[in-house]
Amino acid sequence: MSRYVLVAYGHAFGTLTTALLALLFERKNESKISLPVCVNIFFLGLFGALLRTTYYAGMEYTSSNFASAMGNLAPATTFLLAILCRMEKLEIRKCSSQAKIGGTVVSFAGGTFMILYKGITVLSLHLPHTKKLCSQSNVFIDQDWIKGSFMLLIHCLSTALFYILQAKTLNKYPAPTSLTSLSCLVGTAITTVVAAIIDHRVSSWRLSWNIALVAILYSTMACTNSTSA
Repeated sequence: MSRYVLVAYGHAFGTLTTALLALLFERKNESKISLPVCVNIFFLGLFGALLRTTYYAGMEYTSSNFASAMGNLAPATTFLLAILCRMEKLEIRKCSSQAKIGGTVVSFAGGTFMILYKGITVLSLHLPHTKKLCSQSNVFIDQDWIKGSFMLLIHCLSTALFYILQAKTLNKYPAPTSLTSLSCLVGTAITTVVAAIIDHRVSSWRLSWNIALVAILYSTMACTNSTSA
């Protein structure tokens, strides 16, 4: 199963789950969906689809450990965008602001270090006669590493934009579960079209009782919870 199909199924399952929760807990919600809210919901679905797709792509090009570590840049990026959007007040004299600034600097320094310095091989399972082949493939490995790092940076930026836009939308439409369901619905439409264009094989969309189904269910729970208010 390709990452595009995985993201599409994750959004679809997330839509069903949050829709049921919205019916249970926000049935009496009387908030009206205006045109600006509809526009925000569309971009929330777009950013949600983008952040998942780029994360899976970055993890594929690098490693799961690297992707998990780079994901820690998302809060720091959100903090910077919140300051630029005037949603966060920066008071340098306060300890809380100093802690946020220090955490942001450390996060970006660590992310930059991980991108630029890959490290040495501690344990290698390659035989001596395969060293030449490994050295020839280092160029392609480094290219994938840079490509994956770029994808993960886009993931962090998309996550920050998602949270900023979500906070602004909740001020106009105070129904977090319903908002999450609607944004997942838009994300389902976007990712389904993209996945159908890129991977149009019927076998890629077939579900069965295997690790792919577990990955879809896990991504649905984890990503839906992380993108809900």
